Amino acid sequence: MLRRFTFWCHAPLLGGLVLVGAVSSGCASSSGTTTTTLSPSTKAILEARGALCTLITPADVKAVTGQSVALPKVGIHGVQTTCNYKAHVLASSVVTQFDSGATSASFQTFRSKAVSTFGQTTPVTGLTAGAYSFSATVGAGSLNSVVALVSSTQIMISGTCPVSQLETLVSTIVSRLPASAPNGTTSPNGSGS
Repeated sequence: MLRRFTFWCHAPLLGGLVLVGAVSSGCASSSGTTTTTLSPSTKAILEARGALCTLITPADVKAVTGQSVALPKVGIHGVQTTCNYKAHVLASSVVTQFDSGATSASFQTFRSKAVSTFGQTTPVTGLTAGAYSFSATVGAGSLNSVVALVSSTQIMISGTCPVSQLETLVSTIVSRLPASAPNGTTSPNGSGS
């Protein structure tokens, strides 16, 4: 249920882009089988974007939340990378989403849509300028999210754990974000490109 809600929450807010534009036109057919070949640059970008899911580990999640989670299941859709850290009790799972094509304007639009959908956002201090959290009631509990913008990468992490724990996980991600983000942009740890 958590994963389903997460995709419902994120896809409408960010436009639900699809990877189709990143796949090269190198498709071949032999004996009825279709093979898609990625260009080396596209493959490198996708591998780097998948590496975003290693910025926090299951051990990090357990240390902060007390919940054991599996290695993340990675989903790449357009400029969005989703990392689903599935817990044995699904409601205790943690999901991160990276939007590698974010701008200040899209970050503000996302926040405005969060306000109109969930009622309010709360500023989060000590992360990045403009970072915020919001909560949604799910059944008898709450699904909390923390959202931050680092250069052109929007980071959102969601889970049923307290917002303070999600803030700690986002802080860990920000501190480990490589100087060159997967789409060729630069994080605060590096210089402009």
